[in-house]
Amino acid sequence: MRRVVFLSERMRLGFGVDLVIHELARRLVGRFDVAVCTSVDDGTYHGHGYPIHRYPTPHAVLGWAYERAARRNARELLALRPDVLVPATFPFFGVPSRIGIPSIAYDFGVVPSAGMPTTQALLVEYMRLTNHWWHLRAEAVVTCSDFLRRQFSPLARPKTHVIPLGADHVREGPPLPSREALRRARGIRPDEVVFASIGRLDVSTPYKGVADLVEIFQRVRLANDRVRLVMRGFGTPVDEAQLHFQGVDARASVPLAELREVLQLCDVYVTGTRWEGFDLPLAEAQALGRPVVAYAVGAHPEVVQGGGFLVRTQDEFVARLEQLAADAALRAEMSAAALAWSARFSWDRAAEAFGDVVEAVLQ
Repeated sequence: MRRVVFLSERMRLGFGVDLVIHELARRLVGRFDVAVCTSVDDGTYHGHGYPIHRYPTPHAVLGWAYERAARRNARELLALRPDVLVPATFPFFGVPSRIGIPSIAYDFGVVPSAGMPTTQALLVEYMRLTNHWWHLRAEAVVTCSDFLRRQFSPLARPKTHVIPLGADHVREGPPLPSREALRRARGIRPDEVVFASIGRLDVSTPYKGVADLVEIFQRVRLANDRVRLVMRGFGTPVDEAQLHFQGVDARASVPLAELREVLQLCDVYVTGTRWEGFDLPLAEAQALGRPVVAYAVGAHPEVVQGGGFLVRTQDEFVARLEQLAADAALRAEMSAAALAWSARFSWDRAAEAFGDVVEAVLQ
């Protein structure tokens, strides 16, 4: 059986890329001999039929130094006898060429650097530049949206495969309590309309739009005191306190089960992000039948159809939330549309398509 080895900076709870690698790896087992190599592993994804090996790469602030450290240890991978390497994060895209192993570059995009501190912005732009260079050396490139494919070099686009991510994992696991029971447990009145958002809770990442989303909620709440905004995701106690002061029900670093519960109890899923290569929580919310509202940016037009509103301005965002908060019938109609649309976000389908790319490279 041919061996496929994924390379990732980390395999930790709460990160989208890590979840993608896990969902693909566990479904490809049997079709291939699958392994994952990573620098940071918290044990979240152990015990699913594929081994996770440590790839010793000391972190470096400077992009070129971090990439050089990753390539320096490339020969340790030869002990795994890989037939295909799948680098999925920086700084590993250049590792396959170091040891002459065929590769599939799995690129989830590089975020905008505008508004970042200088050191961080330089790293982001270095990643963007070198990722595009390594695309040319790979046998194939895989990404999760046509929006990202269009960002790649024209020389790499002909060998780039767009494979949408799955979202049906949110329906797996222990059965969730009923929506009504969850709302009662959290003190949410039956007449309240709950907006939910999952992601970062700090305002230090400009493109994530946290401050903008809070302002939108506050504008809606001025006219309707029956609305509530629930936010969960990465953050600190300081972030939590700031959001609570602004009237938001916020909690940082919660267990995965609570993220599913928030999607279950909410009426509408919202996000203020201004850039996404896919936006997995947006797909997950629709997979649970939740209407969504987001800006018409990045890959959002590929992820959202009849089950959501895509807006271009803050005023339009406010108007759509006011409309949904006032119209339960509209929410029910869009819920059914979201659930139907989300059927295309299947991990089995994504794994099959990815396996076909691997087969083509092996041939």
